[in-house]
Amino acid sequence: MNSDASLRWLVILLFSCCILLFVPLLFTAITTESLQEGFVNIGNNPWALAAFSDFTVGFVFNLTFICVREASDLYQVPGRKPSLWTAFFWVILALLVGNPAVLSYGIYQLVKAHSIKSAFLVTLPSDKTGSHSLSKTKWLYWLFQLAMLGLLIYYIVSCLIALMSQSIGDGWQYIQKDPWAYLTFFDNLLGVVFTSVYIAVSQHPKWIHVIAWWLTLWLFGNGVTAIFALWLCWRKYSLGESLLYRE
Repeated sequence: MNSDASLRWLVILLFSCCILLFVPLLFTAITTESLQEGFVNIGNNPWALAAFSDFTVGFVFNLTFICVREASDLYQVPGRKPSLWTAFFWVILALLVGNPAVLSYGIYQLVKAHSIKSAFLVTLPSDKTGSHSLSKTKWLYWLFQLAMLGLLIYYIVSCLIALMSQSIGDGWQYIQKDPWAYLTFFDNLLGVVFTSVYIAVSQHPKWIHVIAWWLTLWLFGNGVTAIFALWLCWRKYSLGESLLYRE
């Protein structure tokens, strides 16, 4: 087994373990209080709300990547069969169960791919030619950037409100005691794991970039994901070119 195959199976194991750890937390939350009560409790604490805003930023980024990965046909790469219905299926599943669905998508891609790079990215042929869909999807490219910028502001404001309202220690105690707040916090960590792998794959072999993005992401949360997304879109012309296609 070569190093790439070993790495692929290591990431599959990591994603699988994360999903398994999520299941008992979900069961505890469901059996302890209703989802409506969970939303009320999250709304009653500034740090629980900040954690929810953190989750939202990363979740939107990962769902956008899945949609682009499944539906983009910008360069009409041979052998690639984009499907809006497949993208729709994964988005609905993720909306129902959260980031475990995102990790399951990662596992699905890793199992069928011949390399970890091809599981996340699409390599362009040397004679690439952009399709007519470029102009038709330009508005999605700008909408994504606007959404990321808006979510970044939302995240920063949420964190500032939390910092001014309550100590981190008190906020963490509250999150630990409430099952839905804690589940949201853990769900967010699963999304950060997925994003971290995507960063490593998309930035390879620029390991200084990878380490810098990793450190800031794990220290400051998905506000960094929004900045990373905007950075990927810099001087690009479409979502596919920004998130998916590589030379």
